[in-house]
Amino acid sequence: MAFLACAAWLVSFACGAGTEGWRSAPAPASLPAPPRELRGVWVASVDNIDWPSRPGLRADEQRAEAERLLDVLAGLNLNAVFLQVRPTSDTLYPSELEPWSAFLSGRSGAGPQPAYDPLAFWIEAARARAIDVHAWINPYRARHPQSIGDDAPAHVSKARPELVREYGPYLWLDPGEPEAETYILRVVDDLLRRYPLDGLHIDDYFYPYPRQDPKTKSDVPFPDDASYSAHANGAPRDQWRRDNVDRLVQKLQRATRDAARAAGRTARFTVSPFGIWRPENPPGIKGMDAVAKLHADSRRWLRERWADAIVPQLYWPIEQRDQSYPKLLEWWAGERSAASSNSPTPELWIGLNASRVGPPRDASDRARRWPPEEIVQQIEIARRAPGVGGHVLFSARVLAQNGNGLADVLRERVYREATLPPEFVPPKDAGQATAEARSSELPAPNVRVSSAGEGDPANRTLIVEWNLPGAEASNVRRWVAWLRTDSGWSTRVLPGSERSLALAASDETKLRAVFIAAVDDAARVHRAGGVAR
Repeated sequence: MAFLACAAWLVSFACGAGTEGWRSAPAPASLPAPPRELRGVWVASVDNIDWPSRPGLRADEQRAEAERLLDVLAGLNLNAVFLQVRPTSDTLYPSELEPWSAFLSGRSGAGPQPAYDPLAFWIEAARARAIDVHAWINPYRARHPQSIGDDAPAHVSKARPELVREYGPYLWLDPGEPEAETYILRVVDDLLRRYPLDGLHIDDYFYPYPRQDPKTKSDVPFPDDASYSAHANGAPRDQWRRDNVDRLVQKLQRATRDAARAAGRTARFTVSPFGIWRPENPPGIKGMDAVAKLHADSRRWLRERWADAIVPQLYWPIEQRDQSYPKLLEWWAGERSAASSNSPTPELWIGLNASRVGPPRDASDRARRWPPEEIVQQIEIARRAPGVGGHVLFSARVLAQNGNGLADVLRERVYREATLPPEFVPPKDAGQATAEARSSELPAPNVRVSSAGEGDPANRTLIVEWNLPGAEASNVRRWVAWLRTDSGWSTRVLPGSERSLALAASDETKLRAVFIAAVDDAARVHRAGGVAR
């Protein structure tokens, strides 16, 4: 029946059905490139920062919150969410390897009620709004100061206590234990093979941020004497720790690529490090040394291409001299440019601290609040920087609450039109790339235009409809629509589930051509088909 309906549609199209004067037309070679910019937002689950708003909500309440949040993000023309699905060695998805997170259900090991798969729901709901989903995990953290209740027996702190270290109010998987690395990679492989994710994401937590002894004011050492003695083979401890983190970063990228290729799709591995690589880089910058304190050599990851995108957290205002946002952004852009000879170069997206905009938490917090204009200017500075392909906002709550009118200002000033994310071309040998490109090329859509409504033309609606000839492609993530009027071209970005576009009747007399192309999971634009008059 579906085949007959499709055949009838094509026959009517070929015979000229629809608004008079429209005919099939080949896409011109000069179609404008659609706008591209990664516009992301972190959605944090730890301590119920963003979603769910509190532990123990019913499943329908959790889903309703997610959809309201996604509606806000779609209304802002954002195109990616970085959803924290593994906050403390526990999960926001069903897993046989780790327990459900108490931040979701209120009790470690207990799933949502009635049962459903939150991650699968997020992926489906986000894609219906042309939003990608990157799974954000914290690889080493096993317990947070705000963790709820006791951990379930299946939690790594109970099931594999020999891999876990206590550090102040935190529990931490010891990066120096080879079995801890194996454990993390097993969890990641399971996650990536079960879900059609657009990426795997880790943030700035590697070795923990150092805590100070209140008496001596010196850093409390991380308790890894046992793993250092067993596995360092005499290497200096700082270098050994960096090697542990470097190795995991490389393996996480490889695991992301392997799982995606096995499923016939693409996925990025992205890292969001502390925004200062080392003090005096660039000169005059002061702050924590992430290489020495967190053992996170993020500049090396950029240079060695161990991540598909680096998202440095530039969480300081423009006018703050010692942590100057413009100087740090320029330094990161320069480092990416210097690494460009090692093609393909990782994407550079900028992490922005939108949570500083909005109502203060208390009276002492009032002086730390930013006006919305700060974020607008930071976005505009990033757009002018060479090699910067987008930005990610922390976090979703301030947008959902429209704190200090931030969402309104962003919509009016910097997010007026939808964009595609940057195209992702994972490195591979030339022969493999050519073969995969040919096998995955999608055909040009069939397009038709018709009018809906009767009587006065001002009351009619112009309908653009399209479909792909043959079997429907499963990896159409978005559509790009080009509309040409006498005044030039405009573009629209639409979810992959849509097959029509309604335009105001007044557009009918102005419109001269419409072309549609599929966009796949790598944000690659395929062949366009269309109509003209």
